[in-house]
Formats: sequence, structure tokens, C-alpha cells
Amino acid sequence: MIDWLIRRVERVIYSPSRQDGFLFERFLRGLSYAYAAGVHLAGRRFGDGRQPARRLPCAVISIGNISVGGSGKTPLTMMIAQWARQAGWRPLILSRGYGGSASKTGAIVSDGRHIVSDVAACGDEPLMMARRLKDIPVVVGQDRFQAGMMAIERFRPDLIVLDDGFQHRRLRRDIDLVLLDGQFPLGNGCLLPRGPLREPAAALKRADAAVFTRCLSARPPNSRLQTMLGDMPLFYAAHQSYLAAEIPANGCLSQWRGVADQKVKKIKLTGQRVVLFSAIAGNLRFQQSVMGQGANVINAFSFPDHHPFSRSQLTRIAESAESMAADMLVTTEKDAMRIAPDFCWPRPLAALGVRTKFLPDETAFSAFLRERLKGDSV
Repeated sequence: MIDWLIRRVERVIYSPSRQDGFLFERFLRGLSYAYAAGVHLAGRRFGDGRQPARRLPCAVISIGNISVGGSGKTPLTMMIAQWARQAGWRPLILSRGYGGSASKTGAIVSDGRHIVSDVAACGDEPLMMARRLKDIPVVVGQDRFQAGMMAIERFRPDLIVLDDGFQHRRLRRDIDLVLLDGQFPLGNGCLLPRGPLREPAAALKRADAAVFTRCLSARPPNSRLQTMLGDMPLFYAAHQSYLAAEIPANGCLSQWRGVADQKVKKIKLTGQRVVLFSAIAGNLRFQQSVMGQGANVINAFSFPDHHPFSRSQLTRIAESAESMAADMLVTTEKDAMRIAPDFCWPRPLAALGVRTKFLPDETAFSAFLRERLKGDSV
């Protein structure tokens, strides 16, 4: 039932036609009006100064978006943190830790060398970043100012990279980056749940720069979107899929999870009969991406974003792969954080991650960051 509902909502959001029924579409549109009212009231608190933003005693770069559905915030967050480290900064990543029990109180996920939290406490994306990044601490907290002060006292960073911070207006930032899907920038133009937008397109004016992701080329946006963005700097990036983990048949994730693997590997999916499962905001897009790499997706399981997989659900997925004689199972690196590490898979399992690659290269983007940060000491 859940799988069916998720797929139907995604089809309404990402399809220009009303192939799933006029009444269902109208029902979602009604909910989006209520959501819009809430967004408007929240925005007014900052517009009239009733809830002023607070500043941390260090530079802050925020990465966010105005829509759901895999625009690539987390890959860009990791890339910027690594860039800052190489440029001589002492960066730290600050995330909300959505879905983790420590989100309300704040917690350290990694000190840059050792992971000191688990997925239940910190959430899947912070744990994934902690596994991938070396010498860069990761901290979570719903109250970004409070968590940021805790992080500064503990690690003394001079630059904080704020993951998914565009809507978190209670914290001032030196650079506010907004990500837009290069193939589907504003979706159907509707707010959740009728469309993918978290807030109206006019909110884009708050950003210092826009990064178009999932691009095939560095092509400027259409004239309507260009007008909304004004003269802010625009950058273009592609998403590169890589093999984050590969588990052989009758193996489990415990061995991979215990070792932070910094190597980036590729996987060939052409002609492979695949059973796919994911619990991300863009399940349908993930499936399309895997199919775009030449895989034959013979079955797909979709769950809500950040969904904690139960053993019964994992068993159902594994049994499907066995009964359909799949060559392999495929999921995302983020989902792998929420899979029981001792669960044994009867078929090979591949977890795919995503990297950000600027087009034609990152020279202009790096220059932009340096220029905007030049007033802060390194």
C-alpha cells in the first residue's frame, strides 16, 4: 500500500499529465494550499524582524534547495568541505540530522577521524558524510546555532558548511547557495504535496548563487527562470554515479560499514537484471538513473525518505531477487546506512553514491567561493 501511494504521488508530481486521476490531483492541490499558508506565515516572521537570524563566530556556507527530490545537496556539501580543507580552512559540516534521535539535543557524528554516533542517533546523511570524509568533523542539531556553538567550542572550525540550510533562516550565512535540478528546475511549479516545491519560486531571490545540478551541459535556464534569478552567479554541475559498496552473494554490509573507503569505483549495470530498492525523496528518479545506465529493472521497492528498513522488509526484497533470478540488488549509499549490517543478501548487492562534477570544471565555482570568503581569515 505504501509503495503504491508513493509511486502515485511521484507520478502526479513529475508527470505533466493527469494520468493518475483528476480527483487525486485536486486532493493534493488542496493540501498544497494549506502548506503554502504555513510557509507564508513562517516567512513573515523573518521578513518583519520578529525572528532575527543569529550569527556564528565563523564563516558559514549554506547549501540548500527549494524542492524535494535529489538535487544533490549532500554531495555538494561534501565537495565544498573537501575544497575548503584543501584551501587551508578548518571546515566542519553541520546537518540537521533528520530522523535521528539526537537531532533535538545536538550530537557529534565524527571528529574527523572516528565515527562516534550511529544512524539511529544522527540520521543517514550525516553518517554517510562522516564515513566519506577524512579530517572533517560532522555535527548534527535541529537548532543550528546551538549545535554550531557546540561544534565551535569542541573543534574550533573557521568555516561551517551547512547542509540543507536554505529554509533554516534563523542562522546567518556568508554564502547562501540554492540548488536547482537542471532537468526539472521548478517541477510543475506547485508546492508540496501537489508539486516538489518547499517554498514559492520567489524565494530564490534570497540566494547568493544558484547551482544547476544533474545537467547534461552548461546551458542557461529558460527566460522565465532567468528573470527570477536576476543577475546572481549561475553554475552548472552533473551527477556522477559511483559504486560505494559491493557485497557478494551471501554477504552482508557489516564489513563495508566498518571501514571508511575513500576510493571511488564504477560499476557496469548494462544488461544486468536488477531488483532495486530505495527510501529517498526521488525514488522514481533513482530508478530512471539505474535504467539509464543500462540495467533491466525487473522489480523496484519504494519507501518514504529516511525510512528505517525492517528485517521483514529486507527479507521481502531479498526473496523477490531470488524468486525473479535477479543478477543483483541495487540501492543507494544513503539507504545502505539504514540496512541492518548483519543481514545476509542471497544475491550480490550494490550501493550507489553520487558525486558532483562542475561543467566544464570547478574553476569558476572555486573562484566564487574564494571571492566571497576573502574577508574572512584562513
